[in-house]
Amino acid sequence: MVSYSTGQTLGYGWQTIVTQSHTQSQPGSVVVDRCQWPPIEVGKGTRVDNRSSRIKERGDRRVSTSDGQAPESTQSPEQAAEQALRALQRFQELSVAGAQRPLTDDEVAEVNEFTARHPSLDRLLGVRYRVVEPQRIQIALTIREDHLQPWGITNGGVYSSLGETAGSMASFLAAGSGPIVMGTSNETHFLRPSSAGDVIVSTATPENLGRTSHLWRIEHRNEGSGKLCALTFLKTTVVVDKSFSDK
Repeated sequence: MVSYSTGQTLGYGWQTIVTQSHTQSQPGSVVVDRCQWPPIEVGKGTRVDNRSSRIKERGDRRVSTSDGQAPESTQSPEQAAEQALRALQRFQELSVAGAQRPLTDDEVAEVNEFTARHPSLDRLLGVRYRVVEPQRIQIALTIREDHLQPWGITNGGVYSSLGETAGSMASFLAAGSGPIVMGTSNETHFLRPSSAGDVIVSTATPENLGRTSHLWRIEHRNEGSGKLCALTFLKTTVVVDKSFSDK
């Protein structure tokens, strides 16, 4: 058994951006953070050096301007920010709808498109939503080689992350898609191994729904066998004080 305690807001990038827009800029604006990573020095002939050379060659072949300079993006920063804001607003609309009724297949596809376009742990893992309902969230993940432990079975942190995603989203919808929802404990029990190629389906249902706290049960099942691989209990806090987002 492994227990995790978290204090992140949903774990979704959109919530972070919206919070930043309240705290760092004028109302209605969008803050876009860009991280500058330090350069990595590698020796010639190394695997990293060879890969970097191949990437550079492919990039050089794609540049076809007359002056030899890389073509500029056709989208201005303002246009990019506006597009991001529209996507966030649409995601919020879908969240509000999901708090009232089951989303249609097309609407769930929109949620998956949003997840695929915006940097997040869900995108990194490859999470896909299947069911979005007022008190039920179901997501799926195809296990890849980079999800495994050195011994060839799925890393337990993958199940914990799936539980965090499914439970947090379910809690957000159950709270009406308005108040901030924060995870306070994540208790995940590992029951049966899975390996690369298996599809894990994680389903969140409520154990208790209070005004300011929720407890969610998330079952992680192997879609092929139907057997339970792991079980997560996620406790969340519903922050009804909107001024919290300004702190």
